[in-house]
Amino acid sequence: MTSEERREARYQRRKAKRGAKRAAFLSHCSYDYAASRDGLHESMLDASKRVMKKASVQRYRMQEAAKNADLSDKMQRGTDVTKGFICFDRQERGKTRHIMSVHFSERVAQKSINGNILIPAMFRSNIYDNGASQTGKGTSFFVSELTKHLIRHYKRYGTQGYALLIDFHDYFGSASHDVIRENVQKAIDDPRVHHFCDQSLRAYERHHIRVDDQDPGQARYGIGLGSEMNQTFMVSYVNRMDHLIKEKLGIKGYDRYMDDFILIHPSKTYLQYCLSEIQKACADLEITLNPKKTSIVRLSHGFTILKTKWILTKTGKVIRTACRKSITRERRKLKKQKTLLDAGVLEYQDIRASYESFRGSLIVNKKKRKKAKRKTFHNPSKRAWMTLRRLDALYNELFIKTFIGEFTHD
Repeated sequence: MTSEERREARYQRRKAKRGAKRAAFLSHCSYDYAASRDGLHESMLDASKRVMKKASVQRYRMQEAAKNADLSDKMQRGTDVTKGFICFDRQERGKTRHIMSVHFSERVAQKSINGNILIPAMFRSNIYDNGASQTGKGTSFFVSELTKHLIRHYKRYGTQGYALLIDFHDYFGSASHDVIRENVQKAIDDPRVHHFCDQSLRAYERHHIRVDDQDPGQARYGIGLGSEMNQTFMVSYVNRMDHLIKEKLGIKGYDRYMDDFILIHPSKTYLQYCLSEIQKACADLEITLNPKKTSIVRLSHGFTILKTKWILTKTGKVIRTACRKSITRERRKLKKQKTLLDAGVLEYQDIRASYESFRGSLIVNKKKRKKAKRKTFHNPSKRAWMTLRRLDALYNELFIKTFIGEFTHD
């Protein structure tokens, strides 16, 4: 046996072993259970959390047995369960987002397919530093990993280095359906799952066709916000790019939260090369970078990601504080809410809930009441603490004179 034959034999053994492991894993991702009444009942309970006050949820729960039986029968026969979309706009941190929410019965079916099949199968190949919409991860995980990468960079290079910040233009709205179908087919073998996902994507094609501005002859459909399956699709949409950055380009200081990327490296020239490779990968995925939010910045100057200003100081401290635009926007919002409160348009409970939501979303260092036992690189930032103090003072000035419930900083 020649060396080439031995190499091929080893490859075939590894391939067979991987195939057996994949088949054993996918055997637990059962479409039959996802389409069964038991699977739909669990998904219905999960989908109705925190939305029980809605009339559509109450109607479905009153007729749950009949509704689940009819939905299970349609899913088993491969009948389309889509019913169109409930479209509305929502203002989020100064940006208008177009929401395309699905009907509750369709949400139950999608949650069952998503939780029992798509998430286990598609998230299996995600890199560790992909922190969005996954169990045990989130913004706190992203903050923790980015802090670790900055500290590790400081120990080796100090503050000498650069950060490549990447953001995509209209990430959900410009997603290619062909790429999504390819990702689903690559992760899952069951053709019934492919058919269900294809029906969901075709609903967007029937509802809305967006023509590409650069190529008027090319129709682009995209997907909308408001569907749990779409969230799973887009978390894994650029999975190939993640592996390119981590494995081929060898960037260890890499973190991603949905469509927000950051690459940390001591060489600016190498980051420019990485950006060119990422642009090539974007062409294959049929998405484009946002030129206004894609840049290479010095670590010593600080950078902004997830509406948070990050600063790596000369002593190795990682300071996190809210970006100025977010604070300015919230201060203006509070003053406007005060006017609406006086006019009787808003209630105080809604204003307080809105402010609590904004304040809880800030990724900043908090002031510690007790001194740490040993010195760390991520000491609390006095700047971030004072920013919240001033914001709380404005809130109390506007509303505490009339209502009880003064905000005190933790």
